[in-house]
Amino acid sequence: MKYIRKLFRLLSTLSFVILIVYGLVHVPELFGLHKLVMEKDYLDYPKDSIVYYYDTDVKNIGAGDVVTFKKGNEIMLGSIRGISSNEFKVNTGSREEPVSASNILGKNINIVIKYLGPCVVFITNNLVMVLIVLLSFIILNFVLRVLYKNKDNVDKKEVIENNLVEDNKEHKKVLEIDE
Repeated sequence: MKYIRKLFRLLSTLSFVILIVYGLVHVPELFGLHKLVMEKDYLDYPKDSIVYYYDTDVKNIGAGDVVTFKKGNEIMLGSIRGISSNEFKVNTGSREEPVSASNILGKNINIVIKYLGPCVVFITNNLVMVLIVLLSFIILNFVLRVLYKNKDNVDKKEVIENNLVEDNKEHKKVLEIDE
């Protein structure tokens, strides 16, 4: 029974950590940022990193800015190398791509969370299931703590009562001897 308590404490703590990390990853979205999980290495962004970008007018984008853009069905990152009429020359690390202004999604900021991308994608895609499992561990741990706390209190009370009874017996013996 002791090991079950430790297991549930561990799972409950892990559940709290997962929920906190998930929340922290999504906090920037409250401020209008969009997150992108890197499926490939681009520039200084390793695969499986989480990168944030924000919507901006293409007039605010200049040479050297890192932008997120759409090419076909793929979303990519790149650094602006040049600007011509309604087209940007974007360096993606391996080659230079011409990108129209309508395909620019936004400008990147310097918030990068490395290696957590697949975890966040899994949790996001299976949010209801993950929340149910995590919350069940947290609730179960709470219930077990309350039950064991009550059991421990009852056990302590019994020990105290037994000690009192034994003390009373010893006092009676001492009194009998004294008489």
